[in-house]
Amino acid sequence: NGAFRIGSLAFLGQYGLNFKIAEFIAAHPEYSIAVEDVEEDILLEGFKNGNYDLIIGRTLPQEIFCDYSEKIADDELIAVMRKSHPLASKKFIELSQIISMPLYLTKTYTSIYKICVGLFEENNLAPSKVFTSRSETIISMISTQNAVGLLPRHGLDIFQHSDITVVPVVPSAKIQVMIYARDKNSLIVKDLMKAIKN
Repeated sequence: NGAFRIGSLAFLGQYGLNFKIAEFIAAHPEYSIAVEDVEEDILLEGFKNGNYDLIIGRTLPQEIFCDYSEKIADDELIAVMRKSHPLASKKFIELSQIISMPLYLTKTYTSIYKICVGLFEENNLAPSKVFTSRSETIISMISTQNAVGLLPRHGLDIFQHSDITVVPVVPSAKIQVMIYARDKNSLIVKDLMKAIKN
């Protein structure tokens, strides 16, 4: 239908991007824009196959071509656990303290999972009990047991759970929220980036 297709992880609200994109669409009726939020594997495959003109996600694998990329937000990895967890009162947690505990990470195809694995490898650590799931399932599981989840800080804003607390992790990892586009000279891309940066 000729629409400019934007694909995104389902996290726009966590970084205030949903309002900016909605305002941009309303302010530019001359553009036909379709926005879709999908899982990370579908997002990357869709961009690779030409299903999206622009995507909003995290670090893009090198084998996927894009003409334009720019960081639009920062996040960080944190430990999530129930308030009664033995480590919940700490000011920070070292990775070495959690490798023998049940550890919940996001799905293996996600950039967050890969960041976590890279962090453990860099520090010569090997967690013994790793489970993978969606973020909402992780929150639910750790609320009932002495387990730890590793998630982006801003990703927790949408979950209202009174039994859960967060503790900084040392060493941690910075997480970048990125925009990738096929055509850096596209007028829509230029206008959208101005709107997002304002």
